[in-house]
Amino acid sequence: MLTADGVFVTQQVGGRDLEEVNEALGAPPHTYRDFSLASAVAELERGGFAIDWRQEARVEDRIADIAALVLFLRITPWHVPDFDVDRYAEQLDALHRRMDNRAPLHVSCHRFALVARPLPEPAARPASI
Repeated sequence: MLTADGVFVTQQVGGRDLEEVNEALGAPPHTYRDFSLASAVAELERGGFAIDWRQEARVEDRIADIAALVLFLRITPWHVPDFDVDRYAEQLDALHRRMDNRAPLHVSCHRFALVARPLPEPAARPASI
């Protein structure tokens, strides 16, 4: 539990993170696709927090190695929940040929961070006499 004078600091991976991987594989989009700075701020404000600072970014990157992509998908099972090399063999082969021709998969990393603090509790009203 956060104390009344506490501060909540978080950095999160947004729901649009590396969504180009799912698109390239023909995999379903993330179930948490709508998770963003705006949704986190709304949830915290409903929970009685004031937001002191916030920032969101989409950082461009590229994946140029099919083995690295397969390893990533194996160690992050939430990214493509039904990922299996055999299930996605055709798409992986197409990506591999593309990467071999110096055409990496361009992706964007979705991140956000915020600092929040609990709003003061409303003062209790004195009982009427």
